[in-house]
Amino acid sequence: MLHGNVRPDGAGSEVSVEFALHPAVRISRAIAVLFFVGLSLLVLPAAATQSALLWIVVTVGTIVGLMLLPIQMLARDDHDPLRLAFEATLRQSGEITKR
Repeated sequence: MLHGNVRPDGAGSEVSVEFALHPAVRISRAIAVLFFVGLSLLVLPAAATQSALLWIVVTVGTIVGLMLLPIQMLARDDHDPLRLAFEATLRQSGEITKR
């Protein structure tokens, strides 16, 4: 997502923007990590006597990691196209100077 502010600045305007993940994505990431931590806290004490239970932690950790990795990669890959599209939109209004 793109969040920003526009402030009058002499003959033009100052536009400041920030790229961030959508709040729903941040919430889903937090839920996935909390689920993994909670499951680990439940399983690890029992794994002291039954080492086979460690596979639960490894499997769920792998699944959660694979869920989070594409989100981070997509967010990183979207940064430049979003910036270019935003600058193109601003150019329609006038000249752009970077500070």
